[in-house]
Amino acid sequence: KKILFISFFFRGYLLYHTPLINIIKNLYPDSELDVWVKSRTSDILENNPYINEIIIFDDIKTAEYNDVTSYNFKGKLRLLKRIRKSNYDLIIDFTGLYSTALFVLFSKANNSFGKNLQEFGFCYTRYDNTNTFMTPGHLIKKNIDILKKGLQVDNDLWKTAIRNVNLKPQIFINDEIVKLIDLELEKRNYD
Repeated sequence: KKILFISFFFRGYLLYHTPLINIIKNLYPDSELDVWVKSRTSDILENNPYINEIIIFDDIKTAEYNDVTSYNFKGKLRLLKRIRKSNYDLIIDFTGLYSTALFVLFSKANNSFGKNLQEFGFCYTRYDNTNTFMTPGHLIKKNIDILKKGLQVDNDLWKTAIRNVNLKPQIFINDEIVKLIDLELEKRNYD
């Protein structure tokens, strides 16, 4: 399977989507999982062992504020061609806005699932109307519930998949950075 996960909001939201990436990879261990994000958040996913490729494209408006984009029709067309050429079996859109939903609609993916925040649910094979901004509870828990509904997996398989998953946000730091941090901490040791 080839899977594309879309998360276009800001850093905190993407960080809260990292457990979902882990769950997806646990459910489909032999899949290639690509993630499409904006450059402002891509560093959160660097070194993530569950991700095959991070796709970065900025010129899609997803917020009314603090979202610099250009029209870039040619870039959007190139990206759509790239997505179509990838032949994704499943696309999961956790952005759920018309701007990403339309890409999913024209992607030629066999299956798709998305959050339906702007009444563009028709762009997906399945969608969820939960507004995580307005419902009570922790965002990670709400997102996990939405993912479970969207993937429509057997309850036993779901329980097995999430049993060994870290359901907290994750950032993976490469060994070079760990060494630099250790050296810096060693230098600051006043024993």
